[in-house]
Order: sequence, then structure tokens, then C-alpha cells
Amino acid sequence: MRTRTSFVVVDNNIFGCVSGKNLDIQILASSIIRGASVTWRDGTIPIPTKGIRPATRADFEIFRVSSKGYAEDPHFDFPKS
Repeated sequence: MRTRTSFVVVDNNIFGCVSGKNLDIQILASSIIRGASVTWRDGTIPIPTKGIRPATRADFEIFRVSSKGYAEDPHFDFPKS
């Protein structure tokens, strides 16, 4: 059985995804202007204990990440709102 991948936002400046029991967040986008200290080139960051929330559909637009394909793919837990 495959585990679904969820989208998350960290400190309102990092947009990423996490899958199953993985202890890292794959960085998809970040905003240095909003205070992020990492970029997608850094790859992954450990899952923090504070400042993390589920991503919303609006976050895809805010971080300029295309949602094309994610909503239809059963492997992704795409936000409903």
C-alpha cells in the first residue's frame, strides 16, 4: 500500500510536501522575502515541531507552484480548499 503525499507550509515562507513516515519535508518553493532561510535547491528540511500547517489551494498560488496534476492523482492529498 502506497502512502499519500501531503502538502505543508512552514512558517508561512516554505511550501513543501511530506510523504508517509518520512521525517523530512521536500521543499517545492520558499520566499526569502518572507524570511525563509532555505530554497528548493536545499532539497529537504527536517519536519519542525512548530510553525507547520497543511497547505491550502491558495498556497499553490501564493508560492507560484502549479497544482496541475496533483488534484487528480490519488497519491497526493490535495487540499480541498
